[in-house]
Amino acid sequence: MDLSPVPQPQPGYVRLTTRNARQLALQSGLSPDALRFFAALEECMGGGPRPHPLIARDCGILTACRSWLFSKFCGNHLLSDLANPRTALGSNAEALWQAIEEDPLYRQGSVGRVPPVCASFAAAGMMYWARPHAIIEMTDALERMLLVSDIGDDLPMEAFKAPFPACYVRFGKTFREALAPGDRLPEFKNCRPQGAYVFDRGIEAGGGFCLAMILELGDENALVIGAFELSLFSDRSLAEGIRSNPQWPRMTGEGFELELTQAVAKVLLYLASEEAVRTEERPYSDLLDKLIRRGPKKVARAQHQLADLYDRILIGPSEIRGHGHGEVSPHLRRGHFRMQPHGPQNSLRKLMFIAPTWIRADKLHDPVASTAPSVAAPRP
Repeated sequence: MDLSPVPQPQPGYVRLTTRNARQLALQSGLSPDALRFFAALEECMGGGPRPHPLIARDCGILTACRSWLFSKFCGNHLLSDLANPRTALGSNAEALWQAIEEDPLYRQGSVGRVPPVCASFAAAGMMYWARPHAIIEMTDALERMLLVSDIGDDLPMEAFKAPFPACYVRFGKTFREALAPGDRLPEFKNCRPQGAYVFDRGIEAGGGFCLAMILELGDENALVIGAFELSLFSDRSLAEGIRSNPQWPRMTGEGFELELTQAVAKVLLYLASEEAVRTEERPYSDLLDKLIRRGPKKVARAQHQLADLYDRILIGPSEIRGHGHGEVSPHLRRGHFRMQPHGPQNSLRKLMFIAPTWIRADKLHDPVASTAPSVAAPRP
């Protein structure tokens, strides 16, 4: 996973945006489809507090790319590849960059010189919106539990499952602080992981997933992306397969990428377990449906409202309850995921999440602080 930051513009640079693309096209006589696409391409790399799929949605990168491809190339196989689970993120990003380099306006410098990393940001966002998808967020209580939980060695590779072909696991404050690279990546010392795209490639493509980690670069309103393939179908356990991924030796950061992958794996394991607390929230879709029934003008006028909304799956309990008895000092027993025997003569197995447990929580002086593990606990 080569972590690639977005280069910052030089002073005095006038940025092409999706808002001024049409006006600039009229003034310059250049293709409006090309200007709209390259504007969306730049905006897709922008930072901010919102998860990256929303940045890709609101800049309209998928629609802009579709119009641009048909106007310049009379269509392109890239559009079908974006929705095809058998295609990898890396190959889609490479195909997109090749198409960009072939554009006459780009070769002439008429639309600026976007960096190659733009193709990775755009491909990830378009793959997400072109496939069945969901944004997954965790309660703070769940993040604290997962930080002090382990993946059992008895879990098979197949336990790593995504609920949709395209998911975005958005990290909360607890995960961002605990999983920050710190001094291990000096050039990205102030980074905080925002979340991760997870694309299920399916058995037809040989099994496995494409992961794209999105990191926020300090206060510079910029993003960093790192993408790699994770093969999961082998005779190894899930924990061993993640630890021994052949890509780790070529990476930097002393286990930083490994920790992020383990964190994503634990989120998906929890979501697949019977113990999962799950709530689906649809404020964006509900408002959009309501506006559509009132007419397209209502939708256009309410764009600022829609931009602040998005659908998500919220998982995890609202709090961690302390309990336990015995004459021992208060301490936290780590949680773990394991395969639980069940059924006739215990012949079947199901995924179980054994949550972290406070032992003698009643002896902790601060009852409020005792309800959550410290984020300074050992890394996952």
